[in-house]
Amino acid sequence: MDSIEARRRTRVGGEVRSVRIVPRAGAPALEVTVSDGRGAVVGVFLGRRKIAGLSPGRRVPSRASSHATANRYLVFNPIYELLS
Repeated sequence: MDSIEARRRTRVGGEVRSVRIVPRAGAPALEVTVSDGRGAVVGVFLGRRKIAGLSPGRRVPSRASSHATANRYLVFNPIYELLS
């Protein structure tokens, strides 16, 4: 996660640390924090309240364009794969 560049297509992977619902512009958004031990990225699934199988402790590789905010990296609607 330490080599993520903003506005670039990137591949990230790690373990799901937290899952929460956060309203964005009046619509639900599921925020999934994934960490690889060196850093973390937040996957934002717009219009979703839950995704079956996506829970803390699950390993998840994903691909998406990253966006930097003041203190974290966000990836919107990433393409992901559920691992054991």
